[in-house]
Amino acid sequence: MKKGEILARVYRGTTVESVHCGSVVIVDSKGKLLYSVGNPNFSTYLRSSAKPFQILPLLESGAAREFGFTPKELAIMAGSHNGEPQHVKVVQGILKRIGLSSSYLKCGTQPPLYYTVKGILPRREEKFSVLQHNCSGKHSGMLASCVYNGWDTKDYLNPKHPLHKRILQTISDLCEYPARKIKIGIDGCSAPNFALPVKNMALGFAKLAASESISDGLGQTLKAMRQYPEMVSGQGRLDFALSQINSGKIVAKAGAEALECLGVIGPDIGLAVRIYDGNNRAVGCVVTEALRQLGLVKNSDRKKLGNFVRPRIKNFANKVVGYIEPSFRLKKVGK
Repeated sequence: MKKGEILARVYRGTTVESVHCGSVVIVDSKGKLLYSVGNPNFSTYLRSSAKPFQILPLLESGAAREFGFTPKELAIMAGSHNGEPQHVKVVQGILKRIGLSSSYLKCGTQPPLYYTVKGILPRREEKFSVLQHNCSGKHSGMLASCVYNGWDTKDYLNPKHPLHKRILQTISDLCEYPARKIKIGIDGCSAPNFALPVKNMALGFAKLAASESISDGLGQTLKAMRQYPEMVSGQGRLDFALSQINSGKIVAKAGAEALECLGVIGPDIGLAVRIYDGNNRAVGCVVTEALRQLGLVKNSDRKKLGNFVRPRIKNFANKVVGYIEPSFRLKKVGK
């Protein structure tokens, strides 16, 4: 946690009740550190922000072409979807293409993320499908790689599986961080995940942004995510809101434990935000404030970003009793 700085203050009335500390890092696609707040070398897990990179072996092997996956299907593989009927239908289509049933998915079950977005409480007797899990798209893509390469589909989540060895090397190459230094942990969906410094995460997303005119796996991923942002996340989510501003030049991917990574096409920069206490409630306002300070969020964008700009805090009677406000200034490196 060394050198984390206050990124946001939480107010109840006019009094600061809590603060959230962390790091904000901005780099260009060559790896140059441009701005930072807190510790740019803070190491943490990529969590679901890894998904646009985890899909690359599928694309680079030729598997995506062999199965004829559409941009919409690629987008959901690179995303954390809301678990709505439209998302379930796309994942079912992926599995049908590779000749497997949903029983092969080992991501577990959870209340769909749109329940959280809409404030829906699951009924006691309600059961959910593995297809509604936000990672089912990623897992279906992993299974597609296994089917194409003739790898074991039953043990596809083993960190020693050929697929995950390839994913590890892909992330190492893209983020320019030695594979031997990347720590491996198990994600909420049971897939291997990867810990590395936030500045290297930002570099990976800067390269994603810079791939707009390239037809390789990274360029295909960027195109799919931009074309179908509702598959990457969904209505009411920060990733989706960011895709609707700045002429669609922002491609974002959230990760659990208050991580957000994004790339901005044009300046070809990557941004990573990590709040150290893992509380997601301040992520939106920190991300949007960083973009505002970079001149990438205009007043006309604030309406599209809604409650992410200055989140309101409500009590159990649905009364607004406070708010969260960003509290940092980006520091230009070298000044």
